[in-house]
Amino acid sequence: MRCDRIDRCNISDQRRYAIAQYNTQGYLHDYRMEQARQLLLSRQMKIEQVAQKVGYANRSRFASAFRKKYGVNPKAYQKQIDGMI
Repeated sequence: MRCDRIDRCNISDQRRYAIAQYNTQGYLHDYRMEQARQLLLSRQMKIEQVAQKVGYANRSRFASAFRKKYGVNPKAYQKQIDGMI
């Protein structure tokens, strides 16, 4: 039998919390990266400004997170987009 809702699953409260926490953090990270991608596409802000806008104080940490999500750093992403236009 498959468990369709986390509150009906036979798992501990600690595990249930860990799943919910992971899902929340994952969602927020994905949302921030999508917002960053959209801002980079608009070309209205510098990369440092985009990083700050989505909650990164450090440009290199932002670039690392962006690269992990999209497989390319923010500057290279913009260059790819420029090549498509």
